[in-house]
Amino acid sequence: MHVSPLQLKHLPSVSTLLCAAFLDDSLFEYLCPDRKLYIEYWRRQWFEKVRAYVFAEGVRGLVVLDDGDGGEDREGGDDMEGEGEVMGVAVWKRRGDLGKVDGDVWWSRGDLNSVFERFASDLQKRYGEFFHLDRSIDYRNQIDFEKYSMLEDDATSAFLGDEHIWLGTMAVDPKHQRKGVARKLMQWGIERGDIEGVPIGLYSSPNGAKLYGAVGFVEVGKVKAAGVEDAIMVRWPGGEKREGALGRKMINISHVTRRRYRTTAEQEIFSVATSQRL
Repeated sequence: MHVSPLQLKHLPSVSTLLCAAFLDDSLFEYLCPDRKLYIEYWRRQWFEKVRAYVFAEGVRGLVVLDDGDGGEDREGGDDMEGEGEVMGVAVWKRRGDLGKVDGDVWWSRGDLNSVFERFASDLQKRYGEFFHLDRSIDYRNQIDFEKYSMLEDDATSAFLGDEHIWLGTMAVDPKHQRKGVARKLMQWGIERGDIEGVPIGLYSSPNGAKLYGAVGFVEVGKVKAAGVEDAIMVRWPGGEKREGALGRKMINISHVTRRRYRTTAEQEIFSVATSQRL
């Protein structure tokens, strides 16, 4: 198996993988409550998201591909051809000043085709949201969650710093689990963090915390959205241990899932609370 950049030819396989991986996810139960009833809308939603990742600035999509070798690791990595069955996918996001990073790595592309693709993707998304075209989505819940996500980004930057790498999405095909696929996808981000000297952040469920802890991530806070609580985990450059992140700043982000509060009471819905733990 080997790592390859996410390409357009991977879209059908990757969108199907993600569609299945998050079908029973509690957060998507809130955002897309009718996804099982309208499965084709749900699959199309992931297809469009993944297509946007291919052309997005500051985003690096990766897939692990099966060479037909039983899952054995293969040298070469990022520059290899994207052939083979998709075993897993990860989307890494570089936050901060993209002018200071390697554009070839983070695809900070300004070519006409990429600009057009980003414009078309955004236009299609806005059109769908305005006319409520996706029957799997609860659009009111989605609007609330997007507001919350902006606060969430500000909060995570408060302790990671403006310059950091974020793991947006990762999933492994169930039939390829326990073959080291997730670790291989993680290794790419870890190496980039060390090369660029920036921390890496992610959200982890209780089930994923063990994997991330084994490669140097530590818990620095909690995030709660739509009734689902995950750990905020960070790996500092070089696997450095930073006591301050563990013991002195614990960030808690919580999101009340109903829409009964508005305007003056909005902080009761979307709250970011920081407490000092001595």
